[in-house]
Amino acid sequence: MHILLMLALVIGGLALFNFSSVLGVLVVGLGLCCFLLGSERWREEQTALFFMVGLIGAAAILGIGFIRWLLSL
Repeated sequence: MHILLMLALVIGGLALFNFSSVLGVLVVGLGLCCFLLGSERWREEQTALFFMVGLIGAAAILGIGFIRWLLSL
């Protein structure tokens, strides 16, 4: 879950940058420090999980698009 936390903090920090540049830089820095959370094995498992979820999602989107294309012929 460190990837989701990192993404949320970086996006939030970039949004805060318009409000206060110092606060935005600090939040973005905290987000980038999320790479250091957990053990190496845990990070690899999380990365593999999100990679698999992404592949399944991409296959589902392509499959649905292909089926819709076939039905429109």
